[in-house]
Amino acid sequence: MRKKLIFILLVAALFCLMAGFMVVVVAAETNTVTADLIDPITLTRGERASDTDQDRTLIIETASSDEIADKVIVYTGRFYYMDSYVRTGAVEYAVAITEQGHQIVTKYEPIAQGAEQGNEIPVPGYLLSIPASKAESCDFAEGDIITISNAGDIPSVSQTVDNLTKRVRVEIQNLNAATNTYAGSVYYGNDYGDVTGQNSYNREVGFSLLTTGDDVGKFRVTEYRQLLADTRQEWVNGESSDVAWNRDFPIPDPGFALIAANVEDYDDSYVHAVFGMLNRDVAFSLGDLVELSGKQFFDFEYEVTHSYDYLNPGPENVLGQGYPENRGAEQMMIYTHSVEDGSSELKTNEYGFEAAVDQNGVIVKIAVNVIDIPEGGFVVSAQGLLRDWARTYFKMGATVTYNEQNKTFTVKYTLNAMKSQLETDLSTYRTEVEVYKNGLYDLDTTNLESYLEELTETGERMVEVIDYIQAHPDLAGEELLEQQIELRNLRDEFEAIKVNMSVSSVESRVVEGRGVWHVPNVDGTETSLAGIRGVLDVFENMNLNMIFLEGYYAGYTHSVSQYVPQNPYTKAYDYSGTEADEQYGNDYFKAFVTEAKKRGFEVHVSITVYYMSRTDRWVDEPDRLATVHPEWVNVSNEGYTATSDGHQAIFADPANDAYHDMLVNYVTELFTLYPEVDGINLDYIRYPDKSSAGREFGYTMTSVQKFLDTYGYTFRGDDNPDEAQLRADFDKFISSDATIDAQWDNFRRSLVTQMVVDLRDAMRAVKPGGLVSIATGPSPDESKNNLYQDWGQWVRSGIIDLCTPMAYYTDADVVENIAGQEITIINNLAYNYVGLGPYLKLAPNEWVNQISAAQSAGAMGYALFSSEQVLTDPDAVALVTQTANKNEAVVHHAATSVILDAFFTSILEKADKYYLPNNSMTQTQYDSLAAVFADIQAMPDTTAKELYAIYERVQNLISDVDDYVSFYAESRLRSDLNLLSSNLNIKVGRALVESGQWNPSVNLARPILSEGQANRIVWQTQQSAPEETEDWTAFGIALAGMVILNAALAVCIVVLNKKKRRNET
Repeated sequence: MRKKLIFILLVAALFCLMAGFMVVVVAAETNTVTADLIDPITLTRGERASDTDQDRTLIIETASSDEIADKVIVYTGRFYYMDSYVRTGAVEYAVAITEQGHQIVTKYEPIAQGAEQGNEIPVPGYLLSIPASKAESCDFAEGDIITISNAGDIPSVSQTVDNLTKRVRVEIQNLNAATNTYAGSVYYGNDYGDVTGQNSYNREVGFSLLTTGDDVGKFRVTEYRQLLADTRQEWVNGESSDVAWNRDFPIPDPGFALIAANVEDYDDSYVHAVFGMLNRDVAFSLGDLVELSGKQFFDFEYEVTHSYDYLNPGPENVLGQGYPENRGAEQMMIYTHSVEDGSSELKTNEYGFEAAVDQNGVIVKIAVNVIDIPEGGFVVSAQGLLRDWARTYFKMGATVTYNEQNKTFTVKYTLNAMKSQLETDLSTYRTEVEVYKNGLYDLDTTNLESYLEELTETGERMVEVIDYIQAHPDLAGEELLEQQIELRNLRDEFEAIKVNMSVSSVESRVVEGRGVWHVPNVDGTETSLAGIRGVLDVFENMNLNMIFLEGYYAGYTHSVSQYVPQNPYTKAYDYSGTEADEQYGNDYFKAFVTEAKKRGFEVHVSITVYYMSRTDRWVDEPDRLATVHPEWVNVSNEGYTATSDGHQAIFADPANDAYHDMLVNYVTELFTLYPEVDGINLDYIRYPDKSSAGREFGYTMTSVQKFLDTYGYTFRGDDNPDEAQLRADFDKFISSDATIDAQWDNFRRSLVTQMVVDLRDAMRAVKPGGLVSIATGPSPDESKNNLYQDWGQWVRSGIIDLCTPMAYYTDADVVENIAGQEITIINNLAYNYVGLGPYLKLAPNEWVNQISAAQSAGAMGYALFSSEQVLTDPDAVALVTQTANKNEAVVHHAATSVILDAFFTSILEKADKYYLPNNSMTQTQYDSLAAVFADIQAMPDTTAKELYAIYERVQNLISDVDDYVSFYAESRLRSDLNLLSSNLNIKVGRALVESGQWNPSVNLARPILSEGQANRIVWQTQQSAPEETEDWTAFGIALAGMVILNAALAVCIVVLNKKKRRNET
């Protein structure tokens, strides 16, 4: 009988599916029922009245009584209304999703005739509604576990913002998203910061916590902002005003903000509807009473359950194929071991967030990449938007359990866990301050001790509040809220002090590249010479020393040129001053470069080589390159002329000789007109990214014909002039043979590489010694295969002087990891200044943390992208200036004499300040060291051989450090000399390359400069392997041994700093 019943149900389900109906089968022990509808309401965002219309209100279509009559309905938190439809006699059940399954927790009385509203829909969970006609035959009891055959069709809604005034709700789809790369609604709590940091294109609503009265613990709508239809006005709290594009939306304190993003391409109708819900006076109006469901405002204690996709994902995870550890986009995984090699070392990429859980189920580490899986424990790993959820709920000391049957895990955090972590933090920082104080670090240890005292006092007060709450379990209402607010404020104060201690423990170097990519007039102030000087004041006061000044961008230039039209943002202004030598006219470039050089800045012109035009800017300008020269535009295999990502960039065709020659002539002209410029910084020196743009470029007729001519191929006749068909046929031709396909890839790479060489030669023909730097992606393999940008080979060829690889991430640990990989690839063949991304809306302390992370990775400096953040975030600039940039610095690629003077002067100043007063150095030792420094500075430094002699002298000095200092001073002096040694090592290599004595692309192993024989080169026998010879290996091992023995203290600090940064993430 049971088999027959199951068969009948399956046939019925199949019939309904074929008829186009949604069917969900629900079964308990003795009852079976088919759910006909899920959330029977249609929510759509209104169409724009025009391209500039931003209102996009919400269109609500409720179901008619006929449509829902006699239907079994499932309501979730996405229903929009908080309550079910009124259906007389319907019996409804609140269902919770527990570890046991879908469980009936409440059975409601049948809905009475004339009732004003139905039953409230639970969140998390859902409401199961049985019509009166089926109520008698289908009866569930509280506690029943029900089975849903296709539970994936029911939205899993765990958190909502409920408007008690209007009885509507909006799902919280993301938590504290760090950037605007999200979709749907995002909750921002006070733990995120004071402001959301998002732009005016979003809908933003602020909710203030009620601390007194009958509604204590609930919220009022107190803030509102949205862009109006003409995009030049915004509506803020009932009044319109000019758009403040960079105005930060305040998060009420105490309270929270809810934001909806204006997404266009997203496969989720509810995500689109949310934007309309947050339109003014739709879901929320000023003064409405609101509460949270499924989300605790105070996160001192919580227990949350989340689904995971796989435990130790294997090939069955299709979404994860090709990704590290089989973790795909928007997936949550649990690992008990690496699925790649079975080890305890997890190799996930940097696009997630993870918690390491020990054998006792306690979180012992949280980071973007925890790497080590605890013995007997596991790692929970979140990717994409899920990482924001993970950042919110993964806390040190929390416990985690997982259920393999239901594929869920539960995170539990308690006040006791908070107390335990307080004790751990205080112990860590006490140790750290002692290390800094006794280790003779060039830090304000008095200030650090003061912070430690504040941290201890705040921690003790937190424990008092926790103990009080735990001792009074009956606390409620205003009294409980008062204690919760006090604890939250103390926790915020505790975390702020930790941040202060973290940034105050970063030493300021005296030799370091500190750059910024500057977009002219980015903040609207550079409309005069005074405006330019104001910008330079900010850069100078921040102790920066390099400016990568935008020259050629999107087919326009900020310089005077006969080859490229002048940028509309700067050509309209007069930059002349009052003095005779300040008559710059409308030549912004001349004014900026001249004024910057007066202050000692290096200025490198930034050239976005193949970024030829934009589809969202200057489209009506008659001199726009894409308009004037459409034949220069790159084309995809499907005929597209713009990328599909971001602002739809239009790239130039690298095979087009006319475009190539134009840019070469532009560089020649630029260095002729502006000889003070120090070098070129090449950006967008590539094809569009085929992995993100989804389009393969390089299919212009010019490019196709040049490829065929290069390799002597003929794949079809000329009888059909149709370009679309020609591209399609050519695509089939290259795909038909692996050799031809590889040649096609190499052909495109060679075009890009030739441009680098030709631009370098054009510059040096006018300015010998001009520097070439590149802004590249972090992975040379991805760049080579997806962008046809073989920057690894460029570096190995010795044609690149400075590398500014982009490590644009929000976490310092990731920056350190990525920067370390980049520096390993660069392999001392060029100076490395890591690109950091404040544009990602980094908190001020994170600017400092990332600079410190770059230093720890071995970077010789950094470049900030971009000047917009430097000019508009005075708090971050002040913090960097007070800490990492406290000292003025010279760039690492400066002349050897400048480098030696900076290092030696700094070392002797530290000796006066720390080593002599602490009896770690005698006056005799001081005088001897100063004499050695003077001898080294007197050595010639022109040739590679001479530079190598200086390098050897410094290496000998490192070996003999204990002849000049003792105790902790040995570690400090050796650390400084090792930095100098690294600098000299690159200078030797660069000198060999520039003199033509070494071509790393032919023989990566650098020649050994034989001691005692002037300018003689002894080549290593190994011709291509990157490893150094035995001579270098033995030396390296000996040096490493000395460094390890004498620098244990420094290593301790690095570990403490890394641990501290992870805990602050």
